[in-house]
Amino acid sequence: GFESLFLGSTLVAIETSFPELIVAINALKKKRYEISIGDITGSSVVNITLILGMAGIFSIITLGIVEKIIVIFV
Repeated sequence: GFESLFLGSTLVAIETSFPELIVAINALKKKRYEISIGDITGSSVVNITLILGMAGIFSIITLGIVEKIIVIFV
């Protein structure tokens, strides 16, 4: 049910973010702040882009009339 889906999603999120966390911590220890910031922002942008893209490809996105109007003006 919902609990197993939530638990599985949380575990996958932790597992995929763990390498970036290690890189960021090591960069901070070496006082390479730009690497740490770049790693965090880069991985966040890529993860969000891939997740939204995959969700758009593999699911049907329906918009109500209000959302269609907002999309037209944006």
